[in-house]
Amino acid sequence: MSWVERLAAPLTDRFSRRRVRHWCRRQGYQLLRWRDAKLFEGPSTWTVYHERYRIQVLDEEGRQRAGYLVFRRWWSGAQRAQVLWDEPHQTAINGTI
Repeated sequence: MSWVERLAAPLTDRFSRRRVRHWCRRQGYQLLRWRDAKLFEGPSTWTVYHERYRIQVLDEEGRQRAGYLVFRRWWSGAQRAQVLWDEPHQTAINGTI
């Protein structure tokens, strides 16, 4: 790891944490845990240009849920968030940031 990466890591981590917490709050979830998702972890259609996180939340009904939260940037400049839950019966939630 270069000195630039070491210097930038805490700032990047803080920005990511704030972004994930903000998304959870807007969706009505309480964030329990989160981490960066590895490149080949989760759905295979992701690219290195997507910001991917593994999250665990508490929903409004008190249930714990886990899944992948992905932030994507579109050609128009708009950013979209998508979450893919681990539970097979749950649907994906999309939202504009």
